[in-house]
Amino acid sequence: MSFSHLNRAARRRRLRMKPLHAGLMIGLLSSLGALPALADEPVKTGEPAASDATLPALVIKGEGEAETILGPVIEKDSSAATKTDTPIVDTARSVSVETRQQIEDKGFLRLEDAFGYTAGVHGGTYGFDSRGDWGDIRGFDMPMSYLDGLQTGNDGYYNTSLPDMDMLDRVEIIKGPASALYGASSVGGIVNAVSKRPEETTLRRATIEYGTFDRMQAMVDMTGKLDDSGKILGRVVALVRDSKTQVDYSRNDALLFSPSITLRPDAKTDITFLARYQKTNFTPDIQFLPQAGTLDPSPASHGGAKLPTSTFIGEPGYDRLDSTDEAITIDARHRFDDVWSVQGIFRASHSDSTYNQAYWDGNSGTDGYDPAGNIDRVFYSQYGSTYMMLGDLNTKAEFNTGVVAHEMLFGANYSHVKFDNDYNQCVAGDPCYTVGTIDPFNPVYTGVPVFPVLDMPSITYKQTGFYVQDQATILERIILTGGLRWDKFEAQDQYSPTQVDEHDVTANASLLYKFDAGFSPYVSYAESFLQESYGTTFNGDLFQPTHGKQYEIGLKYQPPGTSSLFTVAAFDITKSNMLVDDPAHPTFSLQSGEAKSKGIELEAQTIVDTFYIEGNYSYIRTKSELGSQFDTVPKHLASGWVTWRPEGNIQGFKMGGGVRFVGANYYGGTRTPSYTLGDAMIGYETDDWDLTLNGRNITDRVYVTTAGYGSGYWGQRRTVVLSLSRNF
Repeated sequence: MSFSHLNRAARRRRLRMKPLHAGLMIGLLSSLGALPALADEPVKTGEPAASDATLPALVIKGEGEAETILGPVIEKDSSAATKTDTPIVDTARSVSVETRQQIEDKGFLRLEDAFGYTAGVHGGTYGFDSRGDWGDIRGFDMPMSYLDGLQTGNDGYYNTSLPDMDMLDRVEIIKGPASALYGASSVGGIVNAVSKRPEETTLRRATIEYGTFDRMQAMVDMTGKLDDSGKILGRVVALVRDSKTQVDYSRNDALLFSPSITLRPDAKTDITFLARYQKTNFTPDIQFLPQAGTLDPSPASHGGAKLPTSTFIGEPGYDRLDSTDEAITIDARHRFDDVWSVQGIFRASHSDSTYNQAYWDGNSGTDGYDPAGNIDRVFYSQYGSTYMMLGDLNTKAEFNTGVVAHEMLFGANYSHVKFDNDYNQCVAGDPCYTVGTIDPFNPVYTGVPVFPVLDMPSITYKQTGFYVQDQATILERIILTGGLRWDKFEAQDQYSPTQVDEHDVTANASLLYKFDAGFSPYVSYAESFLQESYGTTFNGDLFQPTHGKQYEIGLKYQPPGTSSLFTVAAFDITKSNMLVDDPAHPTFSLQSGEAKSKGIELEAQTIVDTFYIEGNYSYIRTKSELGSQFDTVPKHLASGWVTWRPEGNIQGFKMGGGVRFVGANYYGGTRTPSYTLGDAMIGYETDDWDLTLNGRNITDRVYVTTAGYGSGYWGQRRTVVLSLSRNF
């Protein structure tokens, strides 16, 4: 954890980049600009395209290094990949960070939005879905997410509220396996959202918003010293939102109250307490619509028409995803002397949820419709709760052995997670199914059948891990890092008496060389494990965790004296122990499958005069355990963003624009064409006021993110939000 957020002093200065740096960036953006021409024709629907008052708005810390009252424009440091305060340019892994200022400028409304401006990360896999922040990193799903370095998220049960973007300081993405520090996790990587924390510099900011789909939100964010000496810092983030979405009969309401306090009794100790109460009232907007009517024309009974993106085939008043979260986090650090320090983070949380949804029954007939063009629905009800006790404690030793400077890390990690979900469903053909069919193009809602919610066994996951890592810097140029972790993982299969009790050892190693000119080539190796399947083979052997291995080679370039960062990375990932059909016993599976992902990523962030410029591109080749390209994963991803904050007579004016390109993907053999989306921002800011208009998918393109196995998924329509902030 870094203390850089506690002191953000800065001074105003005009910034300019050297012609070489600007040329590199312009060349990359020119290449990215050609990519939208590769996109296929859009899907046609027949539907109309729908602080203190003295704080400056922008301050410059150094040559090419900008900072605002919200923090840095470009993040230089991240502890996500090493659990030490290491500059990103010195980290021999691919790490991407979306700062608070970038979150504001790009108009992110949910965590998933941040994925679109990161190389190698694909968000919105199954279209517009308020139940989760879905995506994949380097081709592999993200089954769980992290908040402040500790596991959070639904893990498929939808019990917890999604992180609200207004509670976050930044979003960090580690690409590739990270089990040697985090334990059980995806081979693709980790998304770590970082909460806002108390800061020494006073900021008092109130914001009101109004936007499309009747979005209304009020938010306040206040932080600063609570005593004259600065030994006690405080922060409060609170918001209330009343909103709908692009789907009929929808809700996107939220209430958040998150106070925090930092105690610094002396110069060597820092203890932060973070509390969070979060209540969300959503609708599960994903409708599981059929492929016929989204990607493909609907049946003749509907004349080949496309379903509107606002289609709601649930039941008004029944469909809901309501959750309440309560959490307390303690994050502490103490330095004993010049060698030894200790840091730890602990969180206890509890969440309750109600999840009701009526969605398309794909067995309604040909292409999901009966001969009259009507459909049956599945009615699903769930009441759930999640309890989490999580902690990570490590001790760091910093010392020299001759010309080698060491940062040794010794840590322990523990997690205890309990899911208690009671549920049931009612489908056509069941005795409970007393309702009729509906016409999805002109629905007349039938009411909800009566069926009981069944009491199901709870599931408990426990993980205990111990890790060690040495980050050795030789002659201030060569950075050699190696780590090992041992984990014990315990889980109970909900559907059988099978008890999973596994042990795993994972490792990482890397080598980076720092040149005076700012270039840093590196190579790295990392491993992962994750218990993804429960059950046994025909012989009675328990399914083992999947394992991942990644080899990565890359080059980072940070012009001396700036925060600009240019990176290129090539990776090769293998995921093993995947389930495949047992040819000798068709109803059983073997763990002999392997999946591979290889690719290259380019990322660039820089400041050229009064412009912030960003470009990202990735190419990924995948091969599943069945020998085909990964479902829903595009080969090509690209994005670019430019923000302009001029000086002189029009200082305070700001505008920005971006483009996101997502290549074609396959799902069950069905090809979904590529698409390109545009985003924009315009506004005016002073020391006291900030008026900003953000738009995403500004052309209101109607598109399908993926389709296959009989289903199709509409992407998110245009969203426009006008916000007014007052610093006081």
